[in-house]
Formats: sequence, structure tokens, C-alpha cells
Amino acid sequence: MLLPALTGASMDTTATLLGVGRNQVCVLRRQFRAAGNAPSFGDHDRRGGRRRELLSLEEETRFVQGWINKAKEGRALVVAPIHVAFEKKVGKRVPKSTIYRMLGRHGWPKITSNTRRPKADAESQGK
Repeated sequence: MLLPALTGASMDTTATLLGVGRNQVCVLRRQFRAAGNAPSFGDHDRRGGRRRELLSLEEETRFVQGWINKAKEGRALVVAPIHVAFEKKVGKRVPKSTIYRMLGRHGWPKITSNTRRPKADAESQGK
């Protein structure tokens, strides 16, 4: 599937010339590359890596380390304050799953989502 690369033709034009649908051109191109016939253009062709990182891995490690040190002192790791601090650091809203994944990347599986239940009766729980 060198036609688009050599002639600068669009996928639609290539599909018309070959008499197939646009999706089929994509499938054929993918099969051609998988067979090892396609020229390699460096590492940027391969998927993987942190494509949408909000912080570099080093910045993330420094950020998480403070929270992990508090947790090692015996306190539970609560996501809500970490989430607020992270949003403040990156300057935009992020889903809580970002925090759970980040903590998981740094090897911290012991996480609580909240310190207590909002409708819980503290007296009946002995607290």
C-alpha cells in the first residue's frame, strides 16, 4: 500500500483507484505494515508510552512520595485530598481514576476512597 505515500493520494482517492472502500484501504495498509514490507520511520510509528501525561514521571514520583510518606506514618491514604492537590498542581480537572492509576503505578494498593461514610452514625461505630 505505497500508493498514498508515493503519490500523495488521500485515502478516499486510493480507495476509488483500487475499487474498494476507504476502510479496506486502512486494513490493507495495516496488513502490509504487519508483514514487514513497509519502510520503518523510527520509533514514533510504534504505539506505547505516556502520550497524555499531565506530569513527567519524575514530577509524579515527587508528588506521590509526600503522600506515601504520610501513609507510612500510619495514616490511611485518602484519595479526595490527593485528588484536590493534584488538580491544583496540574491546573485542570481530572477524574479520580487518574489518582488511583497514578498511585497504582507507584506501588501503593492500600487506598481508601473516603475516611467515613457520610450517613454513618459515629456513636454506633464506636468512633
